[in-house]
Amino acid sequence: MKKILLILSSMIILGTNANALDLMVGLNISNKSIDINDKENTDEVIATMDAGMKYSPTIGLRTEPKSIGSKNSNWGYFFQFDGTTFNIDKQSVDEEEEKEMGTSIKGYSLFAVPTAYYHFNRKSKGWSQKLGIGVGAGYLNMTGNFKITKQNHADYGQTKDVSINEMGMAVGVFLEFSNKNHSIIIQNFAPSVSDDNYEYMQHNIDMMYRYKFSL
Repeated sequence: MKKILLILSSMIILGTNANALDLMVGLNISNKSIDINDKENTDEVIATMDAGMKYSPTIGLRTEPKSIGSKNSNWGYFFQFDGTTFNIDKQSVDEEEEKEMGTSIKGYSLFAVPTAYYHFNRKSKGWSQKLGIGVGAGYLNMTGNFKITKQNHADYGQTKDVSINEMGMAVGVFLEFSNKNHSIIIQNFAPSVSDDNYEYMQHNIDMMYRYKFSL
């Protein structure tokens, strides 16, 4: 709980310094997955939990966008605070369709990310586009188990327990189409944490509609 309050309070402070916070609410179509890597070989994915496509409500906070450089610049930035819950009971093997293997992982993730973007059609009175990238703090809380599906791994076929409550780094990219208070956003923000044996990267591939309320 202290870690959650730390992330949230940091976001509020950043928003206060930026003079405004925007509350973003709407509907999300997402694919949530977790890549699990052996710590001894971080380039090798030994298991992937995959929830498939699901619908859910979405809510997040964002500071008022600011220009980088002059006021007429197409480059800008904002600070974003987002979170998601997940309950994944399938695994994908060799990048094939997800399968039930008697394993499941559930929990939630949070990220607070400063995000830089380029604003296309900035002066348009209709729809405009932002393309951006962010790197910041991530938090992952999850429990459950997974089966190692990498065939050349020493523990191939074994089921491993997971209990994670850690902060780490979050990296993401996004493409946003916006018109006044309406936004259609495609993004992938991925918090990454580790325990003694494995590294976990939780991907949130989202396509969402959000409506903005200024706070």
